[in-house]
Amino acid sequence: MSCGLENGSFDLIWCISALEHFGMDNSGYAQAYDLDRDMGIKALRRMMLILADGGTLLLTVPFGQFEDWGWMLNYDMHHWQELLSVARPFADIQEYYFQYVKEKGWICVDSDKLIEIGYNSTNNYGASAIAAAYISKH
Repeated sequence: MSCGLENGSFDLIWCISALEHFGMDNSGYAQAYDLDRDMGIKALRRMMLILADGGTLLLTVPFGQFEDWGWMLNYDMHHWQELLSVARPFADIQEYYFQYVKEKGWICVDSDKLIEIGYNSTNNYGASAIAAAYISKH
């Protein structure tokens, strides 16, 4: 039986604010889950395989200072670039960074402005900042 996950079978993949939970303690969401700190990298590697040549992958993760909350990761530049290194040989990557500002909402910023931003720094009931990648497979 085919599940539609053959290599090159998707023109567009969205992975929006999900990858940070892969391999983490998901007991708040599911009874069965696997703890595997490399699962995010493994998942992105698989997404690159099922993405068609010329296809696009949109990826976002919480971003700023590195934090391990047990149930999710807040990525820093080192961990973000380590993750993206899986896709770089096969794709062009455009990176964008956003910060939540109470008075303005989400604004585009330079990544260096987020070095000291933690997940809950802005009391946003979610991420205070995100990294986004627009990945175009060769």
